[in-house]
Amino acid sequence: MKTKILFSIIIVFVFTSLNVYAGTERVYLGQTIRIGDFVFEDDYTPSTDDCTISIYDPSGVQKVTEQIMLDNVSGWHYYDYTVGINEVTGKWPVIMSCGSNLTLDLVKVNKDFIVEVDTTLSTSTIAASVSTSVWSNPLRTLTDYATSSIAAAIWGSANRSLTTFGSLVSDIWASPTRDLTSYGNNITAVDVWNAANRSLTDYSTSSIANASADLVWNKASSQLNSIGSIGKLLTDNIDAQISSRGTSSLTALDVWNAGTRSLTNYSESSIASAAATAVWANGSKELTNYGNDITAADVWSVLTSNLTTINSIGKLLADNVDSQVSTRANLTNQEAGWTVNMSDFTTVQTGKTYRAKVSILNYQSIQTNPFSTPTITLFDPSRNVVVSNIAMTNISPGIYEYTYTVAGTAEQGVWEGVVNTQVESGKTINTNDYWLVAGSPAQVIINGVTTSGPTVTANLTVTNEGLAGYEYQYEWCVVSDINNPCGGGDDVYRGTGAKYINPGEDWNTNLTATVTTDGNYYFKVIVYFGTEKSGSSRTFTMTGANVITPPAGGGGGGGGGGGGAYSSSVAVCMGGDLNGDKKVNTVDFSILLSFWKTKPPFKNSCVDINKDGNINTSDFSILLSQWGTKGKNIK
Repeated sequence: MKTKILFSIIIVFVFTSLNVYAGTERVYLGQTIRIGDFVFEDDYTPSTDDCTISIYDPSGVQKVTEQIMLDNVSGWHYYDYTVGINEVTGKWPVIMSCGSNLTLDLVKVNKDFIVEVDTTLSTSTIAASVSTSVWSNPLRTLTDYATSSIAAAIWGSANRSLTTFGSLVSDIWASPTRDLTSYGNNITAVDVWNAANRSLTDYSTSSIANASADLVWNKASSQLNSIGSIGKLLTDNIDAQISSRGTSSLTALDVWNAGTRSLTNYSESSIASAAATAVWANGSKELTNYGNDITAADVWSVLTSNLTTINSIGKLLADNVDSQVSTRANLTNQEAGWTVNMSDFTTVQTGKTYRAKVSILNYQSIQTNPFSTPTITLFDPSRNVVVSNIAMTNISPGIYEYTYTVAGTAEQGVWEGVVNTQVESGKTINTNDYWLVAGSPAQVIINGVTTSGPTVTANLTVTNEGLAGYEYQYEWCVVSDINNPCGGGDDVYRGTGAKYINPGEDWNTNLTATVTTDGNYYFKVIVYFGTEKSGSSRTFTMTGANVITPPAGGGGGGGGGGGGAYSSSVAVCMGGDLNGDKKVNTVDFSILLSFWKTKPPFKNSCVDINKDGNINTSDFSILLSQWGTKGKNIK
């Protein structure tokens, strides 16, 4: 079994100095403590499996929660924790955990340390130490120090950088990350213009006058994007040379060739000047505005895609005239419509036949064949499609039928049949029928329970109370609580089986189980039919569960030649044969599991095969090595 071995070490870092202590470690406020251990496997090889650490202050506040510790190949696992200046003094509980319950190698070690104030240092010493340590500490924070001592310590430190500037302005402007927002009111013009990233956001009249007009006209059009500005208007609208536009003597061809032309205003003078003859003679002209000379042909030639005005006669015609009138049902068939009636089936036994029938009537209530053969779809209680759009059989004018044999294993419950009947082209009538599928219910009776050693036998009778033969699946179990169902992995014993029983037939059988511990139990049997089930249970008391018979010749006395039964406390144990039946098999394995990880004394002393006072993998290994052996071969 895998275990962990730890050698404890805790190291305290006082900024740059290192101290190693023994026993419960002490650390001052502001110091860093390294908590660690060498971790080895049970063969003393270094372990690099993850270890975690949790740290609490004296008031119970958790400062570190199961943080994974750093480690190296030598098996050294460690974690550094810096105690703040304002932390709580006293004993800090620390728990270091390595390994896991799952791998049976979990180790937890207490690593407590004590936090206290260093009263041996003077104010001046603390100030000097703080100033040096603060600036050299990469994780420094100035929020934990008192104002009076910090100020004196920082400004008195010879290594501070803020007082070593020569020409402060030169140093600031030479910095590549300088910020102009911290200047006072004495910034000069030279300071501003020497700034590499300056931005002039306010132009005065005098500065504009001094700016070159060329800069204005050389501005890129992509930068003129202020809505409503003259620059944006020029950018958007001057998209070609003005000389390329037509003159005042535009011809009809010029007008019709313009891709975005719009003639919204016609006057007698403008039409006269536009050369009407040229306009009407142009082959690609498009007349989008009719006068009073519209002909009937013009009206009927309008495309349906152009008829979009809601509630107009054109829109109604475009939407509703969608096929030839000759394809519609004739007037006679529309006088009263069609009627489709579907049979109402109630209950079907599994293994029997479901029958669906539809009757189709025209407006005169005369049975008439529809436009196409009706189809049927069947759904089981879980809404699975069992039959999909199967054509029904025409047995006479207007009468169609379909039969379906329900499987013996079909799901019980309410089924549905849906028939689609297309009485005319494009006109379908749907009908449906709900019907019940009933299986072959089983009666289950446990007639009695007997015990012999660890074996329990239940005499069982199962009766098929249905109308059809059925293959029943069943299970049985032994439990110690009447409310505990079979299955779930917590049964004392469990078994399964199957049996076909004819309708009305009784099936009588014996079911056995193994119980290795004395006590009160329940023997349960569950029989399944479809989605339903029947069951029976019976209580019994197990006594002498561990009584076993010794090997041949192991006892004796007067002519009896056998010695009878022996209790486990005086039984002769033979290796992995834990029940004395001279075989090493699943029964012995079950007995071993029932005592797994228990402590002595054992009701069945044979389960401790190697006699080490534990029931564990060592005993299991011995049992496996003898698996399947019999009689004298068991050792």
